[in-house]
Amino acid sequence: MNERGALVAPLVSLDDADGELAALVGNKAATLAALRRSGFEVPPGVVVPTDASGGASDSLPAEVRTALRSVPDLLGPGPWAVR
Repeated sequence: MNERGALVAPLVSLDDADGELAALVGNKAATLAALRRSGFEVPPGVVVPTDASGGASDSLPAEVRTALRSVPDLLGPGPWAVR
């Protein structure tokens, strides 16, 4: 998180309105975000947006790897599900 409490780019929180944008986070994450924001028991989560993957490369861009290192601070010690 940055000093204002927002997620570090390029992660999108399921609690953010952008988390419901299927074009940004994919259909499954957008559905989870909508359910969570509607009050259903969906655990907190973050999503790497579809456009942050770095294209056809098999490796994640450095910015994404750095942001993923912040997940324990954002969500706690786990366990987490990863897709």
